[in-house]
Amino acid sequence: MAPIPQIASFASSPEFLESLEYHRAHPETSVGEYRRLVRSRLAARALNGHRLYIDTNHWANLRDVWLGRTRDTRYADLLCLLETLVEATTLVVPFSDQLVEETCHQADPLTRRATAEIIDRLTAGVTIVGWEERKLLEVRHWVSALLEGHSAVPIHSVWATVRDAFGPLDFAPSVPNESFVAAFLKAVEDLSGRLGFSEVIDKLGHNPRRIQGWRDLACELTAYKTSLWSGQGSFEEIFQEEALSYLDRVLTDVPQDVLEELKRLPCGKDLEGPWIVANVKRVFLACDQMKSHPTSLPSLRIIAGGNSRIRADRDRKFKPGDATDLFHAAAALPYCNAFLTDGSMRHLLTTPPTDLAGLYGCTVLSAPDEAVRHLAHLAPAESRNGND
Repeated sequence: MAPIPQIASFASSPEFLESLEYHRAHPETSVGEYRRLVRSRLAARALNGHRLYIDTNHWANLRDVWLGRTRDTRYADLLCLLETLVEATTLVVPFSDQLVEETCHQADPLTRRATAEIIDRLTAGVTIVGWEERKLLEVRHWVSALLEGHSAVPIHSVWATVRDAFGPLDFAPSVPNESFVAAFLKAVEDLSGRLGFSEVIDKLGHNPRRIQGWRDLACELTAYKTSLWSGQGSFEEIFQEEALSYLDRVLTDVPQDVLEELKRLPCGKDLEGPWIVANVKRVFLACDQMKSHPTSLPSLRIIAGGNSRIRADRDRKFKPGDATDLFHAAAALPYCNAFLTDGSMRHLLTTPPTDLAGLYGCTVLSAPDEAVRHLAHLAPAESRNGND
């Protein structure tokens, strides 16, 4: 893929050129090593603040305040507080790949770009790594937790620069000089906060096909529920089926280094091919039965758990937004202190038999005034006194 034209102004800034020259003079650190260093700095920044994840519908309402299109004072109050807290570095509002996808569903280029601009303003360059990377990171972390006693949730390892959320976009210049390309990419890492969502939203464009795909999936799952899944059993039995299906999808065509990691599990040393996956599933079921590492594999527990909850509810149909909402929840609950979503998803995440929010210690909010009350204690003292 050719370099993105929108980065031209970014790449010609004095700060970028200064960083580029520095890295050209210091080629001893590889791009991979430098990215890990940048990520570690971002992790420290994220974990030092209160982390609030906002789903797409609430971002759209904040955007309408930004554009002067709404009279809902609750969102105006929330936006004002968010800007204050982000500037004071007491609050982190992370970006995500799911947010990229859903913003690209917006057909109007004006509102699509405005959404990207308000996202850039509040996320300030902090991103939760995309699900494609995060799902394998969580699996590898689970293996290490079982064998070495580490924490089962890789919260220190999921923080990245904004460009990690864009997918396979090529930010490198089309030049044959490898050392120059490496220096360029390291300079991109240095100034990734300047390379925001709004820099590439026009390149990503409108993507209505995924909207129809989610609608088709919801209809298909509802049909399964009323026919193939009728009389399907208890929530626990449904969850096991969903969890194993999740592992099948995640562990298809994984890199060799991940396979070697999976072979470290009990009885996995001499396995090859599909037997490696079968052994992972066996170990997972054994751990789940023994309640070992109950927070491990958070994306699995949230996505499979949410789907299981909907399947087990006879009166609940699958909705087109269910899949995307669960992907938002999988980014929010294990890694953030609070999650601002809608009332239906809040109910699913905070009540038995799932109560996934309680499992990960994340506060789930469903209204802007709730979020204001939740965040009020983070405001500087002079700001709080001024509102008394």
